[in-house]
Amino acid sequence: MYSIERKIANRSLLVIITMMLVVALVIDQILSKWLIHEFDKSLSTKSGVLITLVKDYGDHIDFDFADEFLPEFERDIDPEYFQLWNHDGSTFERSIKLGNKDLKLLPIDITKSQLKNVVLPDGRQGRQIQTTFIPQIPDHDKRTENNLAKQTPMTLSASRETESLHELQMLVRVALFISCLIIIFSTNLLIRRIIRRGLKPIKKLSKAISDVRSHSETAKIALKECPNELIPLQNDFNHMIARLHGGFEREKAFSSNVSHELKTPISELRLLAEVASMTLDETSSAKNKEYYSDALEIALHMQKITENMLLLSRYEGVSTTLEDDINLGQLISGLISSYSKSNNASLVTWDIDIDPNIVIKSSSTEFNLILQNLVQNAAEYAVSESAIYCTWESNSNIGTGKLTISNKSHDLDQDDIAKMFDRLWRKDKARSPSNHSGLGMSIIATLCSYLKITVTARLDDQNTLHICLDNIIISNPN
Repeated sequence: MYSIERKIANRSLLVIITMMLVVALVIDQILSKWLIHEFDKSLSTKSGVLITLVKDYGDHIDFDFADEFLPEFERDIDPEYFQLWNHDGSTFERSIKLGNKDLKLLPIDITKSQLKNVVLPDGRQGRQIQTTFIPQIPDHDKRTENNLAKQTPMTLSASRETESLHELQMLVRVALFISCLIIIFSTNLLIRRIIRRGLKPIKKLSKAISDVRSHSETAKIALKECPNELIPLQNDFNHMIARLHGGFEREKAFSSNVSHELKTPISELRLLAEVASMTLDETSSAKNKEYYSDALEIALHMQKITENMLLLSRYEGVSTTLEDDINLGQLISGLISSYSKSNNASLVTWDIDIDPNIVIKSSSTEFNLILQNLVQNAAEYAVSESAIYCTWESNSNIGTGKLTISNKSHDLDQDDIAKMFDRLWRKDKARSPSNHSGLGMSIIATLCSYLKITVTARLDDQNTLHICLDNIIISNPN
């Protein structure tokens, strides 16, 4: 099984993560290229500034460089470098931090500046721009065609480290990564909250379905503000409940009618068997006595079945108000004592762990009938010479309690538990006592529903059967 909420949230989150990854990669590429462009632009501007400092006075070339205005070429930490070459490749000037070292002279290209990643003289990774230019003649009057024709090109290279650029790029990537994590985490919480809110109508529908009792005439689901997507499901469920209710009503009517029709002939059969047994004298054969005794026993058994069927029909699908105060310990002790006397010596022992002061609120007749059936079933189906336990657990927070009757069973298995409350079900009809019809547990379930008590059956690993009556209202919870 899987959760719709979790599945939608996970898939939505996966799509968002994929989109965020693509967007982050695109942004990273754009920002990286922009940072490199700005880095190259700054280096090109600085190279242009240095070029403007080269002056051609005709008889000599002057480089008017001042350290105080461009200190980055003189500093000890992360210095930048430049070098100026004559047209014949000889060095005209170099920055002081180069010492006797030279920058790499790239192939001369007078048409454009060249940018390239290089290794700086101090071993750091850097970027270098090289520009070949004609020095400027400062005196406007000397800019004659003859003087311009005599000028020779010079080459300037400027370089700086790229570690700061890489650190900035890494900082941008870290910021993008953290931003993506924050967005993904926030979106995940928001998506799950939205989905959880969107699925609330389904949970309300599930709660309404769990509260429906198919045998109730008014069983129907009508959600307020039901979403359009759930209206067909709600209508189909109501139609199904209506069909089930009709089936239950027909079954109930059939059981009631059959029981009523059989009640009179069975009573007559019982009366005839009793009269015949009483009219037998000592001269009658033992065989005749046995026949009449068996006929009477069968009539009594059939009468009990019809009475139980009528009992089920009378209590099924209805409920009552709980008005009687019942001392639980006294009631169970009295039922056990009465059963033991009517069945002579019992082959089981009873262990009752119930506070004698526990008083419950219920309907005396029906609750007494429930416990009679439970005591009888536990005693007759328990393993010989074993103990039957009656325990009580109070839940003072909600004013209810749970009664559990446990006995060691013969040959029950887990598959039998689901069938235990079915009508006329017996584990093995051939070996079951003849005075049982398989209606006892059905009567218990019907009466518990009538009294708003939850009844469950459980079989543990030691093959001990536990019948639990839960949600029993305590009359004096304090």
